[in-house]
Order: sequence, then structure tokens, then C-alpha cells
Amino acid sequence: MLDSGEGVTNFIKSVNLKDAIFMGGQAWKAITPKIIEGCWIKGLGAAFDVKENNNIDSDDDSDFEGFSETDVINAEAVWEKFIQTHGCFS
Repeated sequence: MLDSGEGVTNFIKSVNLKDAIFMGGQAWKAITPKIIEGCWIKGLGAAFDVKENNNIDSDDDSDFEGFSETDVINAEAVWEKFIQTHGCFS
């Protein structure tokens, strides 16, 4: 992109819909289940039972088996409390 020396503005002007969809697909492929888990833990950490040895920055996503029913119930409770406290998203 910027290696061509054309600058950011000219690059953005040259991107068409096909290029944008391709770049979006490439970006989505780079997101692993472990990254998504890390986002949930950072955003709603109090709702999840985080193990001390859980390294959320690790690229090894083979051990992630999804969220338990308890995790989901706790996350919903935290979300409801957030909505009640901030009065938004209702």
C-alpha cells in the first residue's frame, strides 16, 4: 500500500468495492477464536471465571471449546447491570 509511494489519500481513492471486500475478508481471517475470547474477557472479565494460567495473547486456539452456560448467564447479568446503570441500548 504505502510502499508504492503514492500516499494514503491516493491509495484510498484507488480502492474499489472488490478491493475493500477482499481486504475485509483478509482481516476477518486473521481473527482467531482466542482473540474473540480475549475481547470478551477484557470487556466482561468479572463475568467470566478466568484461570490464572490463561494466556489470552497466545495464538494457540486449540484449547478453546466455547463458553459454558454459566459464562453466558453471568455475561447476561453483567450486561443487564450495565444497561440499567447507563440507561442505553434498551
